[in-house]
Amino acid sequence: MLDELHLLGADLIFLDFAHGTASLYAKSALLSEVIALVQNFKVGLQPNILVGVSMGGVVARMALSQWESVGNPHCVGQYYSVDAPHLGATMPVGLQALILGLSTTSETGLALWNALNSSAAHELLKHHISDN
Repeated sequence: MLDELHLLGADLIFLDFAHGTASLYAKSALLSEVIALVQNFKVGLQPNILVGVSMGGVVARMALSQWESVGNPHCVGQYYSVDAPHLGATMPVGLQALILGLSTTSETGLALWNALNSSAAHELLKHHISDN
């Protein structure tokens, strides 16, 4: 599909976050900067299409919401969200407890716990083991 879009003359921009565990607010700010760059260098009047997959769908919604809440026009005409946890992600607290327990026994367990205890996980999970 991407090849077909490119053959039709579409310019494709991919934004991949270096740290998937970083705050959604930081990711949203970065996406806002990319949208501003696209808007500043855009040729033509055709509106852009923004697609966010999984957590990217939430980040895209946050960025567009910020632009629109302050009344700034943007170059995005359509927004698609694919499999994004807009109402929060779920992960059984028992599984979270297992990861916490494994964090003291191996480097892999610690890496999993660090990801689970990251800003993004706290912002996305409906129920986090460290919350009340």
